[in-house]
Amino acid sequence: MSAGESYTESVLAVVAERGLEVVSLADLYEWVYKRREGLGLIAASDLQAQTGTKSLRWKHRVRSALWHLRRTGRAVKIGRAKYRFLL
Repeated sequence: MSAGESYTESVLAVVAERGLEVVSLADLYEWVYKRREGLGLIAASDLQAQTGTKSLRWKHRVRSALWHLRRTGRAVKIGRAKYRFLL
């Protein structure tokens, strides 16, 4: 993994910059990707599909970051694909 901010830090930065409280997963994917692309943090391996799925690795990493934020109490899943951030 390249040096720079983690996916968790990227998610938190996007939420803070946009002043979001509730966000859909699809919007979060888009904003995190654009942020990381702008910072030059999207690696070639991030653009490859995961084994056995159509999902790209960077999307899996965003979901993992959300899982971590939920586990530490900084985000709550409030629907099928919506999250509330408690910052």
